[in-house]
Amino acid sequence: MDAEAEARRVARRALHRGGVEVEPTQLRFACAQQCLGCGRLALAPAHPGDPMRSDAQGWRRLPCSGCGANTWVDLAQCESAAALRDAERREIELRRGMLPAIAGLLASVGLVVFVLVAAATVWLVTPPLVALVVAGGLASAAFSLRRVVAGLQTPRRRAWRWHVPTREAVAARMLSRDEPAKGPVGVAPISGRAALAWRVEVRYPGDRGDAFALLDQDLGQLELVGAPVPAASTIETAATEVEAESEDARRYLLSRGLDPNDSLYVVERIIVPGARVSVWEDRDGAGVILREPSPLPALPAAAPG
Repeated sequence: MDAEAEARRVARRALHRGGVEVEPTQLRFACAQQCLGCGRLALAPAHPGDPMRSDAQGWRRLPCSGCGANTWVDLAQCESAAALRDAERREIELRRGMLPAIAGLLASVGLVVFVLVAAATVWLVTPPLVALVVAGGLASAAFSLRRVVAGLQTPRRRAWRWHVPTREAVAARMLSRDEPAKGPVGVAPISGRAALAWRVEVRYPGDRGDAFALLDQDLGQLELVGAPVPAASTIETAATEVEAESEDARRYLLSRGLDPNDSLYVVERIIVPGARVSVWEDRDGAGVILREPSPLPALPAAAPG
């Protein structure tokens, strides 16, 4: 990633020397820092008043609260963010190319076996044709085998960028229902809707499970019945698919290291002002889950008499 980022810097300098106008190498608004060890985002600048973080060594000395590593990258650096996205695309390509590669490997081996059996039993195939087909089949099988091995050696992708208490929360037991929520009203970063708290989930097409391009959540100063919501809470209200069309939404995605021009599937979960939510205990006991209360089941009608 460092080599790719440096190559982009060299190319940009060459374009500048040639008088060609290029995009800035550093975004001119505060962006997150990403841990290369686990993908956790650090959103608060280490040096208030220095949104461009010209003195980057300060926050690089801080350990990641997710894994304890000190491998930070500033997503305001366009080359670094682009290098991360390129690595992400390569991983997606390798993982998704496994099934076609396996099919190609089986087809190539099957073709070679069929030609050899035909040449040994029927004797209707000329030796030059046999050699040509076998050589082509073995070359195709070797290429497919390399793709399969590369896919198997690529770890299954998990959330690349995240700023949430837990990536996987499962509600186990209801603690309270129909709790009124209150707190300062903000805005959801993608849709711009008024919200007390929000959660953004971004996936690439075909992603499933924990394969997120971004998981981000902000509880603000949310309170339920006069008590602050624990920081380890997870918002699990209804998901709404949204489009990053506004300038603020595009800037938000850029500040998290994503390209708003990529093919992205974006959903928001918000708690609107005046909402009532139910509180559930997490299955692992890591925190609480805030959900929209489901209607209570209707009681059966009493029997006559």
